[in-house]
Amino acid sequence: MSKSPNELLITIRQYLSTIFGNDVLVSKLTNNPNFANIVAKGIAIHNNLEIICKTDEKITQKYVDNF
Repeated sequence: MSKSPNELLITIRQYLSTIFGNDVLVSKLTNNPNFANIVAKGIAIHNNLEIICKTDEKITQKYVDNF
């Protein structure tokens, strides 16, 4: 079962909010380059989904700043 772009946007926002809301996971960003790479790709996916969905609530920059 596939998800719509809007559903995917909600899902990736939940994942990124979980990561940036957890001190242990945030510390892993600096200590684990593979994890940091995955998070960077998640942020890029989020950015693309915001463009596709034409959402008024643009928050990709918030994730970039936290990263």
